[in-house]
Amino acid sequence: MANPRNDLSYVRATKPLRGLSSLCGTGSEEEFLQFYSKGNLAGILGGKTFRDDIKEREDELRVSGDLSEELSERPDLKSIVSAVAKVFKTTQVEIVKNERGRNPQVTIARQLAVYCCQQLGDLSLREIAENFNFTNQGSVSGAITATKRRLENGELTSDYRKLEKLFDKASK
Repeated sequence: MANPRNDLSYVRATKPLRGLSSLCGTGSEEEFLQFYSKGNLAGILGGKTFRDDIKEREDELRVSGDLSEELSERPDLKSIVSAVAKVFKTTQVEIVKNERGRNPQVTIARQLAVYCCQQLGDLSLREIAENFNFTNQGSVSGAITATKRRLENGELTSDYRKLEKLFDKASK
């Protein structure tokens, strides 16, 4: 039988700090109480030596210029919608319009545009929902899931590669 002190239900059933202390198996209840009762915790957790070391190395720990530049070259929503419209031979308006009963090809194009906005454009689900006129963010997740499934099945691979090429040309 499992040790009840290593079980999460024990943590929930006992006082949280005592349960966490026993689950972790390190430190004492007093240390946990002292640490978690401070209220305002530092932005960098750890001992004073660790925090001082991090503060000294702050510049070298920042995002490197190359990565920062690469992230800034991500395609924006407008360029993604434009590229998808070009690949699927439809209009940008058709892609962002929320309409039931549309042409199935336009639905696939719209879902691929949504997927690209998240994967390539790094837009949040909320931003995508607003720009594609979805009524909620769950619909965005559904479109992304459907596109992932199609990509895994190889249905959209060539279209996705065409989009990547268009974005590569645009960034150069």
